[in-house]
Amino acid sequence: MDSSPRSRCIRARRHTSQRGDSSSFCRRHRVRSSPSHSALAADMVSSLDWLAAEGADAASPWAGAVSSDRRGAAGHSMGGGCAVLAARQDPRIHALVPMAAADTNPSSVAAAASVRCATRLIVGSQDTIVPPSTDVPMYANLQGPAQFVSITGGSHCGFIDSAIPFCDSGSITRAQQLATVRREMTEFLLLYLKGDGSQWNAVWGTPPADAGIVQQSRQTPDLNGNGRVDGEDLGILLAAWGQAGRGDLDGNGTVDGADLGLFLAAWRP
Repeated sequence: MDSSPRSRCIRARRHTSQRGDSSSFCRRHRVRSSPSHSALAADMVSSLDWLAAEGADAASPWAGAVSSDRRGAAGHSMGGGCAVLAARQDPRIHALVPMAAADTNPSSVAAAASVRCATRLIVGSQDTIVPPSTDVPMYANLQGPAQFVSITGGSHCGFIDSAIPFCDSGSITRAQQLATVRREMTEFLLLYLKGDGSQWNAVWGTPPADAGIVQQSRQTPDLNGNGRVDGEDLGILLAAWGQAGRGDLDGNGTVDGADLGLFLAAWRP
């Protein structure tokens, strides 16, 4: 299998490009045994650098199609833990989606305390390889807008496209779990990489009863998830004044003076 930065970015882009996402986004999944987790995280950042360079190269098929200031990273299992390490290393990463993320060496759980970007951490409720409890402290340590999404009946190997020997399974089918993962990733990346504000309620609202997930959320004044609380976030809050949804930091159903007070107290340009 081709493991070059180009191949990894292309595989990720096959999904995101279908939704019109032209942001820098790469993911890490299958890797060699006994790897260096720090090196894998650096490899993810290098892949994003490569993709940004391609977007700036007039001879590249991706010329002008890459937003280099909106980077995203995702990974499954060890790749999920390494994605967290990459987000700590590269503050340009704007959105992070670790799936059933393993604790790595150095610890991705500890590294989460330095991650300020928007993060949607996805687990399977019946994962027997990286139990959801592994990722609870990771979620608690995250410093930016964060969500902990548990797929009801999901397993560890239900995150991958095809079965492998001696892996676990859950009470939902692989197809059901993958459909849920893709939905959860797509709406999150559209919001935080493409800047599609219409996805706000899908991401931060109460999930429908038939969504097949249990979701915990911790919103912060960093409304665009870029690791800063600045004028862009203030603009988002003021644009939603008097309404429900984006900018309603205290969750009372309306963006008002109380939310503005919380926002100004967290100002961090």
